[in-house]
Amino acid sequence: MTVQATTFSGHRLHARRTAIGMRRETLAVAIGCTYGIVARWEQSNAAPSAVYLMRLCAVLDCAVGDLFDTTSPVAVPA
Repeated sequence: MTVQATTFSGHRLHARRTAIGMRRETLAVAIGCTYGIVARWEQSNAAPSAVYLMRLCAVLDCAVGDLFDTTSPVAVPA
């Protein structure tokens, strides 16, 4: 059996935010968190909870998968 591993991508979050010309402070206010939390996510020092992830997608007008990196399939022992 193989599975694909996915990880939250701070780089993708940063790229999406800057592509629409939004500042970290503006994004933080829009989703109800602090500038520091957004900075930690973008630097890949933390990942948003499901609630914040949904808010990010709504504000950035993207799908959840757009904020994740997918690695090559990994074989998992049955």
